[in-house]
Amino acid sequence: ILYDISRVALEHEIQNEERAVEILLSVCENNQDQYKRLIEAIEEDENDPKRARVYAN
Repeated sequence: ILYDISRVALEHEIQNEERAVEILLSVCENNQDQYKRLIEAIEEDENDPKRARVYAN
C-alpha cells in the first residue's frame, strides 16, 4: 500500500523529469551534429574559415 501511495504521489514528477531528460538529450544531439559539421568545415577549408564561422554561429 505504501508503495502505491508513493508511486501515485510521485508519478507526475517522474514524468516531468523524464521529459526534461528527453529535451536535454535532444539538445546534446543537436550540438554534437553542429560540432561535427564545424570540424568538417574546418578540415575541408583550412585556409578559408568563412564556412566554419557560419556553423559556429
